[in-house]
Amino acid sequence: MFKISWKIILILGILLRVIYFLLVPQGQSPDEAFILKRVWANQNNPSTLIYPDSKNFYYPNNEYYYPPLYFVSAYVLTRILPVSQNPDYYSWFLKSVFILRTFSLFLSAITLFVFWKILNEVVSSQTVKLGSFVFISMLPSLATFSISANHNNLVFFLTSMFVYYLLSHRKRVNIRLFVISGGLFGLALLTKFDSIIFLPFVGYLFFAGKKKYNINWRLYLAFVVSFIACGGWWFIGELVKYGWYYNREMFASALSDYVSPFAFLGYSSVVILNAFKTFFATGGVFNNIFLSTKDYLLLFILTTVSFVGCVKLSIVSIRNEKKIHSIYLVFLSSFILNLFMFCYINFYLVFQPQGRYFFSSIVLLSVVWIGGIYSVFPTRLRNLMPLAIVSVFTYLNIMNFDCYARTYHKFNIVATNSVSCGGSYVPVTGIYSD
Repeated sequence: MFKISWKIILILGILLRVIYFLLVPQGQSPDEAFILKRVWANQNNPSTLIYPDSKNFYYPNNEYYYPPLYFVSAYVLTRILPVSQNPDYYSWFLKSVFILRTFSLFLSAITLFVFWKILNEVVSSQTVKLGSFVFISMLPSLATFSISANHNNLVFFLTSMFVYYLLSHRKRVNIRLFVISGGLFGLALLTKFDSIIFLPFVGYLFFAGKKKYNINWRLYLAFVVSFIACGGWWFIGELVKYGWYYNREMFASALSDYVSPFAFLGYSSVVILNAFKTFFATGGVFNNIFLSTKDYLLLFILTTVSFVGCVKLSIVSIRNEKKIHSIYLVFLSSFILNLFMFCYINFYLVFQPQGRYFFSSIVLLSVVWIGGIYSVFPTRLRNLMPLAIVSVFTYLNIMNFDCYARTYHKFNIVATNSVSCGGSYVPVTGIYSD
């Protein structure tokens, strides 16, 4: 009987990303155009790299309030690789976005491998482990987003490295563990604020093995010093400069064009529905390209089955008085912070029901989703479950390919009489102008 291996899944995941790399036109991924505008400003004025502050930067959807690590990396890459120094913005954009997308593709391939290593640390069932890896590798929205020129792919790489290194070395406590973990966490925060949701892992490092491994203040100090050296210094600078850990006025200008919370009837249900849809499959500059209703219905049915399976597992665990392993509580705590951040944005700041905000919790979500389905899958056929999940996600990605082909390239991948997606091409005004 054929059994799929993690290496085949990894190859499939990378192959999907290469196809999306070729299908999605430059500048047609969320925030890509705005990211490139900051990179362009950095090229013209390198003094804006670390603490950008100019009256020209206070505009809707600006990316200048974010920490600088990705933009420093982008500056270096577009400098050392063959991008002409003083071209018009159009030609610079086309060359630079290709370089930065290639960088994202490279990072995402490594990150997939690291995700597999994390799954090896936290999941005992080989079937659930493989199924979870299929979920992560072949999730259409994540595969699409993985080739975008943005800071998210760098932060996914750094946070996955942080989690994997901590988990794989948690039984060999020494100063190296604290120095490297502090450095990786600092670099992740220096890339994007979202990394704060991994704070429970820092707590786990600090407290879980305190008695068992006799952790002393020198190890804590090593972590703090490494963290400040690799990322904390920027936030200290922001605090001194603006009185807060980021430029709040610049952040407010970035949100100025967004819809306010509860601006229309049924707001909460729209947030939930859009978060569900965009988590699984979406595309376009403004997430305006979707799969068909029947495809989302399939995902809803599978998610419902998974939920039923999770309830079943919970009842069995309670009856058998099984304790939850501490590392799962750490992942759960991280997800709760992730959920809080999503709710804070959508119910306090602006309407932004983006499912991609949950990609930081992809390991836990994949294990829960697959674990629920596994618990209700016929016992005799459980070994085939990863292959079944591959089949489902292959179908969804083919439908997604068709969406992009129809929208951007005016040809069909599936039958011409099949309506496989909704949405349209949305040009970004001023994308090729300085």
